[in-house]
Amino acid sequence: MSPTGTSIRTVALGLVLGLIATVLAFGQALGLGFTLYVAILIAVLLSYSRVEKVRPVRRNLALLAPVLFFAAMLALRAEETLTLLNLAALISAALLLVYFFASDNIAQQSLFAYPIKAMVSGVVVWFQPISELLQARKWLSSRHAGWHSLAPFARGAAITVPVVAVFVILFSSADEVFARLVSHLLNTFLPRLTDDLAGQIVFFTIFSWTAIGGLAFALLDRKAKRAPNPSTDTSAPAPEPPAAPIFSLGFTETMMLLGGVVIVFASFVVIQFVYLFGGERNIANFSYADYVHRGFAELVVVAVLTLGLALTLNVVALRRTRRDTNLFRGLSTVLVLLTGVILISAFQRLRLYELAYGFTTLRLAIYVFIAWLGVLFAGFTLSLYWTPATINVFSLTALIAVFGFVATLDVLNPDAFVTWQNLSKGDIDPLYLSTLSEEAIPALIKLVDAEEPGLRAIVRHTLYIHQQTLKQYRDKHDFREFNLGRANALIALDSVQDRLVGEQYRAVSPTYSLDKLQAFLRKGMTTRQVVRQLGAPLWSYASSRDFYSRRGEDNFVVVYTLDDNQRLELDFDTKNGLESMCLMGKTGGCQALPLAQ
Repeated sequence: MSPTGTSIRTVALGLVLGLIATVLAFGQALGLGFTLYVAILIAVLLSYSRVEKVRPVRRNLALLAPVLFFAAMLALRAEETLTLLNLAALISAALLLVYFFASDNIAQQSLFAYPIKAMVSGVVVWFQPISELLQARKWLSSRHAGWHSLAPFARGAAITVPVVAVFVILFSSADEVFARLVSHLLNTFLPRLTDDLAGQIVFFTIFSWTAIGGLAFALLDRKAKRAPNPSTDTSAPAPEPPAAPIFSLGFTETMMLLGGVVIVFASFVVIQFVYLFGGERNIANFSYADYVHRGFAELVVVAVLTLGLALTLNVVALRRTRRDTNLFRGLSTVLVLLTGVILISAFQRLRLYELAYGFTTLRLAIYVFIAWLGVLFAGFTLSLYWTPATINVFSLTALIAVFGFVATLDVLNPDAFVTWQNLSKGDIDPLYLSTLSEEAIPALIKLVDAEEPGLRAIVRHTLYIHQQTLKQYRDKHDFREFNLGRANALIALDSVQDRLVGEQYRAVSPTYSLDKLQAFLRKGMTTRQVVRQLGAPLWSYASSRDFYSRRGEDNFVVVYTLDDNQRLELDFDTKNGLESMCLMGKTGGCQALPLAQ
């Protein structure tokens, strides 16, 4: 088949895919519609490759797993940040799939080859349609004389469409159910002649363009695509050895550098062991926030520098004998193990911070990050001892770690996981939980009748806000916008409908007198204890989600309105809790009030 014939089919398929994308995804929230489009796109790619007799590389088809997984997550998870991560991972995996579909070896790439080739794939996908359209134009021009064969189809369409339309109109007039079905189908599958028609055209053009480019580049006759298989073809040339590094380092210099770093790491771990794992005993001199921030800084700096140094030395270090190789492996392994101690230290610091202040999605993400960073170090260690000809062990581990990080967050569902963890521990932070997405609603329902008035007020207000947002979604959505997270949230909200309808719940409980607050407040109380009783501070649910006014690095202020409209200022310390309170004057200043011990 001539290239021009292939091009006309590619363009036609791209236009069809663009139309499908417009029908399934235009003007809709990311959900089942976009997931279906990705599945259809993959099915077309696989089928079209068989038509064009292009054989995909089987091992590279493993990229179908992350593509389909992250596409499915768009219909399962509703949290915005997670949706963006899934979209980024989906696009990255799709670009790599297009590049490696019919050539090369995905498992044999260097560390930086993955992002570079993904970017190359993106650029080529964007510009490849120009060539395909030119080739399609040549094909159409060369067959201009044969267009008369399409005349019967055109005449048939001109006759059929009006006749069918008349019967559809008559049946719609005769039956309301049939009329609604026809109206729904027309609104779903036909472009709407409204102000968004221009947007539909742009959307259709972009998705058609990228579909043409993706199909063409995936099936492009690149040199390596039909390369003979060395395992079955004895005439195939042997693979070329890797290029020598531009810079090399002698074995003596390598051992001195690596040995010196190992000695420093070992000294740090031995001397500071109590500091690393002493827990709360070591927080006496600084706050929990400072403790975890210093721990995480150590994690980032030590891990990045160690991994970068080890990778660099593994490339440039000269190892002429087996003894040299074994010494290098041994010292590198010790360095990785010592770095593992630092990772465990950071994990421990974060755990202490979590015990003091509760679970958050950011802290959960850091836990997952530390775990996959550990996998990355394990992959590097494995690459020192196992170097198969067709697999770059460390680079492949890095690719798996990147996709694995996002996939782990998808499986955990951070907002729901964090909410259930807070409920199980009992020391609930209602202000934080009120900022979470719809994924947290099934768990928040458990607190709709909480005994503490502030907690109950914040939860009901939060559910009311979510209810108003999701009502709009329910009124206009169809299968294209289906999302499991939003669907579960709607079901949960329906179960407490009687407690949410008819009242604009406020985020604060009824105001208190100064006497009652003085009897309730105690020195050392946490903000969570205060908020669960009194509700949100004065400026909550404004334009910002910063509920507290900070005063210094480790102190912040919470302000409540009393029943006589005076304002009470509560001063908290991140470690010691409530430290003081004062009555704010109308003309400035703050009258200090005694605080019970």
